[in-house]
Amino acid sequence: VDETLVVGGAGTYAFTPASGLADGTYQVTVDFTDQSSAQDTDALATTIDTQGPTVASVDPSGVVVAGVNEIVIVYDDANGLWESTVTDAGNYMLLASGGDRSFSDENEVDHSSAIGTISYVAGTQTATLPISPALDDEAYQFRIFGTATVQDAAGNPLNDGLDEVATFRVDATEPD
Repeated sequence: VDETLVVGGAGTYAFTPASGLADGTYQVTVDFTDQSSAQDTDALATTIDTQGPTVASVDPSGVVVAGVNEIVIVYDDANGLWESTVTDAGNYMLLASGGDRSFSDENEVDHSSAIGTISYVAGTQTATLPISPALDDEAYQFRIFGTATVQDAAGNPLNDGLDEVATFRVDATEPD
C-alpha cells in the first residue's frame, strides 16, 4: 500500500487502508518531507493479530494408572501468549466428580487450590501446572477459562472467549 498523507498542524496523521489487512507482520515505512523539502525516513514492523490462542493438548487425558502430580497444557498461537495470563492460577479450575464420574449433579469437589506455581516455556507454548497433593482415584474435569483470561500477546482471549474443558480419570488402585 502506497499512500501520500498531509500532516496536520499538530504533527499528527492517520492512515486507514481501503481494505483490511490480513493477520500477519507488515513493514511500515514513512518518508517525511517538510515544507523546506528536508527529508527523513522511519520504519517499523507491526503485527496484525485478531485470532486468539487455542489449546493443542492437555495431559493427562483418558484413564491414567498412576496418581497425577501435574497437568501439562500445550497452547497454539502464531504470535505467542501473554505469559502472565498463562501462569495465573485463577484462570484454571480442577474439579473431582464427587465419586460418581459425573460433572452435572452439583456434588463436584473443587481441587483448584491444589494447583501450585505454574511454569511456562514460551518457545514451546507449554504450561506445567504442578498438583499437590497428587490426584488419586477419581474422575476429574480440568477447565481453562476462555473469557478474558488466557490471552495471546495481542490480548485476544483463548478459544474466542470459550472455556477449554478436558476430563481424565485416575485409576491407580490395583484390583483385589
